[in-house]
Amino acid sequence: MSKRKRKWHECNVVQADEAAVHLWQFNASDRNFALKSERTETGGSPLPPKTVGKTWQNLIQGKLNIAWLPENQVFLRTIQLPECEREEELRQMLEFQLEKLSPAPISQIVWSYEIIPSSAEGQVTVLLIIVEATIVESELERFESAGCQPDRLEVPWCHELVLVDRATDQLWVRLGQQGDDIVALTAWIIDQTVQHVTLAKLPNTDEGAQSLTEQLDRTAWTGELEGWLSDIPAVQLCSDSEADVLWQERLESWSAHPLETQRARLPQELATISAQRATRSDSRANLLPEGHRTRYRQQYIDGMWMKGIGTIMLMYIFGVLIYFAMLEWIQREYSDLQMQGRTTAQQYTNVLKMQARIDVLQEQVDLKFSALECLRVISEQLPTELRLDSFKFYMGKTLSLYGKVSTADTEKVIDYHRALINAELGDAKLFSNVSDPSITAARGQSRTLSTDSRWSFTCELERSGFWWTHFLIATISVPSSDASRSSSSWRFSWWSIRFLSGPALTNGEKFASR
Repeated sequence: MSKRKRKWHECNVVQADEAAVHLWQFNASDRNFALKSERTETGGSPLPPKTVGKTWQNLIQGKLNIAWLPENQVFLRTIQLPECEREEELRQMLEFQLEKLSPAPISQIVWSYEIIPSSAEGQVTVLLIIVEATIVESELERFESAGCQPDRLEVPWCHELVLVDRATDQLWVRLGQQGDDIVALTAWIIDQTVQHVTLAKLPNTDEGAQSLTEQLDRTAWTGELEGWLSDIPAVQLCSDSEADVLWQERLESWSAHPLETQRARLPQELATISAQRATRSDSRANLLPEGHRTRYRQQYIDGMWMKGIGTIMLMYIFGVLIYFAMLEWIQREYSDLQMQGRTTAQQYTNVLKMQARIDVLQEQVDLKFSALECLRVISEQLPTELRLDSFKFYMGKTLSLYGKVSTADTEKVIDYHRALINAELGDAKLFSNVSDPSITAARGQSRTLSTDSRWSFTCELERSGFWWTHFLIATISVPSSDASRSSSSWRFSWWSIRFLSGPALTNGEKFASR
């Protein structure tokens, strides 16, 4: 079962040497896979963290960092193996033969492989890549000091070798300048299969060219013995510079065929190929040790956790500050509302007090001459046949009348009662209710029936408001010696008892009128 391919959003290719660090940045989501940016840092300056670093966003939009190893530190070897359905089986077969193929102990190397298509049916060509562990460690330290933690560690020339045209038999020679030396990669392509690969570092002199031809002779003899080489093929030279005349002459004289030359791919082109093959899972060669891969992954996860916790703490502190600020603001608003409420309540209480005092004063004004008005009305309506002995005016609303009448004129009491029911003061009725009159026979001093009768009834004034504010008692007394109303001397007096508030009349204050 094949592993699910991960979708990458960005891809960075980094090449570091003693002089500078080169960075090519690609947008992996673009079908054309165009170069996004290119930069070179010199003097030990680190790469921009935003470019090669990883954040929370890269958990969704993946970023792939590819680092290049120098070609002169790599050992290459090709092996013909049976085709396998699963890559795990192919890797296990390589592990069985690794001890025999490796130039150094297995515990001291880092290895990987690349698959090259083969014309032989049922077989596959495997390009074995071996690097000393100390070299990998030193190169990784260089990348880490530049601020980059690579996800893949590759050899760029391996991509060129995989993409070489294998239609015709040829000896493909790749030359590259590294300082004062020349790095030469040779690949024998016979019957559309890469039969043999060597990689050597040679001096850029005639002795170096001579050493390369001697190495090619030994490989040709080995190929003849193994049966995959019958004749020296044409040489195709791929070089970074067109000025390698010495090497061209040596190779042309060695092969006895016309030399074909072509320009080697530029570093930018190699970076594009490397990024494309890595993001599309076409390349299997990854020399990054599993321990470093795990450590980088753990550091990335721990860094994300720490940043997340730091962000949460900052948000929490910010939220707490906002909470206390809002709480302080709400407390101030609450205090202001409380103050406003107390002020409003005090004003409302003062208004109620003022309204009550106004009602009391108004009631006092209304009651001031109520007794006199009542006395005036009942006097005007009183028939001459009736005698009013006394009346009581209390609670500011109730008026009680007491008097005498001749027994023969008791009907006048009824008329007087009706007159008081319809009595008016201004445009309004004076009394809201007048009780039925009470007429009783009077007795003299000798306890015999008299010719006079006593009458009485109660009237209620048509009033509203605080009628219970004062309790007033008004009385009229008439001397018994007076026989008629016209010759009588009336005495009128009242007493006022204060119930609520406001000025009250002094007890015993008397007024007399005729």
